[in-house]
Amino acid sequence: MLIKFICCDVFTRIACALVAESPHIVDIDFVPMLIHDDPKKLNNLIKEKIEKSMNESGRKYDAVILGFGLCGNSVIGLSCPVPMIIPRAHD
Repeated sequence: MLIKFICCDVFTRIACALVAESPHIVDIDFVPMLIHDDPKKLNNLIKEKIEKSMNESGRKYDAVILGFGLCGNSVIGLSCPVPMIIPRAHD
């Protein structure tokens, strides 16, 4: 399985450790942790990263995983052509 993992860089160490042990191929794309102060900007950045991953990377991802809490509801309205996994957690 090929997975795209878009994650806040506050989780860099744990995310890299988990990816290293995953039986799947996981491409990580980090976003700056302070961007969550502006939920609309974070939402746009996540949308951009999903779009690039699906259309410009040349890779055929099976799923997208987001490594965020609510972050001011910045995940509202996101869509993806493959299953998107969002943790049920708050800031």
